[in-house]
Amino acid sequence: MKTIRYWPLYVLMIFCVSAAAVSAADCPTIVKTALDATDLACAETGRNQACYGNINLSAEAVDDAPAFTFTEPGDLVQIASVKNFVLSPLDTDEDAWGVALMKIQANLPETLPGQNVTLILFGDVEVTNAAEEEQTPLQAFYFKSGLNDAPCEQAPSSGILIQTPEGQGKINLTVNEAQITLGSSAYFQAQPGGEMTVSVVEGEGTVTSDGVTVTIPAGSRARVPLDANGAADGEPVGPEPYVEAELVALPLSLLPEGIIVAPALEATPEATASGDAIAPLPGSWTYTVTEAVGTGECAAYVTAGIFPSISLTLGDAPFDIVTFMNSSGQTAPGDIVVENPEPNRFIATMTVEGQPLTYDFTIVSETEISVVGQTDAGGCGITLNISIIHNG
Repeated sequence: MKTIRYWPLYVLMIFCVSAAAVSAADCPTIVKTALDATDLACAETGRNQACYGNINLSAEAVDDAPAFTFTEPGDLVQIASVKNFVLSPLDTDEDAWGVALMKIQANLPETLPGQNVTLILFGDVEVTNAAEEEQTPLQAFYFKSGLNDAPCEQAPSSGILIQTPEGQGKINLTVNEAQITLGSSAYFQAQPGGEMTVSVVEGEGTVTSDGVTVTIPAGSRARVPLDANGAADGEPVGPEPYVEAELVALPLSLLPEGIIVAPALEATPEATASGDAIAPLPGSWTYTVTEAVGTGECAAYVTAGIFPSISLTLGDAPFDIVTFMNSSGQTAPGDIVVENPEPNRFIATMTVEGQPLTYDFTIVSETEISVVGQTDAGGCGITLNISIIHNG
């Protein structure tokens, strides 16, 4: 392993490992192989069944469930027999990526046995069945997923892709205690203590929480705050444009109806000028890595403790993310691109020593900015949760 280099904000840490370069090359192959295997193995999945698509995943039986086997690709189980499903994140060392395919009835009529709602689970995902006895399996469920954990651009970040059957109107689901309607295809992610994101890539959906309903057209998303147990805990935010580039690797090939990811919905002038934008206060700020996760060759080395705190300064001029980042004493790479897809969010992408680097900034308040930093340096994936706090 060569030198670990620290560049405040722009390159937090890059591992250059020859074995990692091989892993980076293998990542797209693992994704393609997993999707092809799932497509083949799960072709006969029936209503209210789950299919083991690709290693690794497990299923915990409910009390008094009939015995079942769910250990190899192609294994099928009645969803009503399962308490929860746990899938594994993409692991380039083990050539593993958990993928499961499910078909559920939801509130579709019994007279349409060939019409089902399709769920594709992939990566670091855990789903717990919460349907009551009178409901069909998984019409209500809790789930949690990884965030920004794709180790290569050909892999999506962990989550659930849901598609409703064409021409059958909208179906109803309860997800993490939020009420969802879909007549579409949507991508779900959720982190307890954080938020659930519903991105509609085709059609339209709605999400209702705390008595407020948000309509989500294609090309946009809504976000629902979650408590520490993963239950909806506040009003949904949105709709807001999603970042299309983050969704192009979704496993659309496993859906029964072919679609493409809709272009990101353009923010309306009214939304941009709505007064929702927060202006961070001028003065001194401190940048601290609160959580660090490494994958592949980086997994054994990356911890939050190896990253020093960094001082930043914000002047009285209108807020500019690059100027703010440069106040750390380093200069942004020449290819840096900053997007402002919605008020209070800035996404900075750049390349350093041939490696992609992304920082996703959210202005939480006048005195707090949260950041997710991500890089894949030669196959060593690094994701950082960062807190930037105003010091006065």
